[in-house]
Amino acid sequence: MNLFQVKMILFLLVPICVTESSCKGHFHDCDDGSASRTCSLGIRRGYSDVCPQTAYVFPRKSETDFIRVKTPIRSIDEFSFCTWATVYGTGRFVGSILSYSTLSDSNAVLVLFESNGKLNVHVSREDKVGNVHPLAAGTENHLCFALGRTAGFMKIYYNGSLHTRLSFSNRNPIPTGGPFIVGQDQDSPVGRFDATQALHGEIRNYMAWDRILSDEEVLYMYQDKCHCAPGHAMALSTDHVQLHGAVNALYIGNECC
Repeated sequence: MNLFQVKMILFLLVPICVTESSCKGHFHDCDDGSASRTCSLGIRRGYSDVCPQTAYVFPRKSETDFIRVKTPIRSIDEFSFCTWATVYGTGRFVGSILSYSTLSDSNAVLVLFESNGKLNVHVSREDKVGNVHPLAAGTENHLCFALGRTAGFMKIYYNGSLHTRLSFSNRNPIPTGGPFIVGQDQDSPVGRFDATQALHGEIRNYMAWDRILSDEEVLYMYQDKCHCAPGHAMALSTDHVQLHGAVNALYIGNECC
C-alpha cells in the first residue's frame, strides 16, 4: 500500500468539518450576527478557536510518574491555567496539578490538593490553605487558577464558578525558565517527589495563559470543552511534553468536529 492510499483511507475514516454548521454546534454565533471561528474576545464573549484536545492518564500513585512541560513559560507573574481533572479512587480529590520550581525556590508555584480536603497553594515561599473544596474522587471537574502576582492574589475556580480568592504579600517577580511539572510536588528541581502527593487519575485539555482569565472566560470553557480563551501560551500537546514513568497519552478523536 502506498502513501497516497494510506492518506485516502484516513480521509474516509476520520470525520472532517466541511462547514461550521456541521460541527455539532461547537461554533457559536457572534454578537454581530455572523458565525465565525475568528470572532474577537469582545465579540464572541470569551471563545477563540477550537481548543487543542489533549488527555493523559496517571495510572498509579507513584513518585516516578509525571509530565514535564517543554514549552518555555514566558511569565509567571500574570498567569492562568485550567484543566479538566478526574482523580481515581474514592473519597477526596488528592494530588499535585502544578509544580513550578526555580534554583532558589522549589515551591515557586505549587497547587496541591491534600487528603484532608484542603487546597494548598505555595507562591514564592508563602503557603496558603484554601477553603475545603467540593471536589470528589471519581468525578470529572474543571479547575482554573489565575495568579496576579503584582496584584498579590490567586483566584480559584471549580466547575466554572469562583470558589476562593487568596492574597499574597510577596509580590516580587518569579523567575522564568524553571521546570514545570504536572502530577508531582518538586522539593528540588525535578526531584525529591513524594508518592502520597502524586496525581492518580486523568487530566484533559490542560492549558495555560500568560494573563489573567476573566470569570466569563472560565465559565464558557466549563460549558464547552471544545472552545477556550484566546491566546494560550501553553497546551500539553504530545510534542510539548516529556512523559515519565507510566503516564500515557490518551487518544481523544474528533469529538469537537
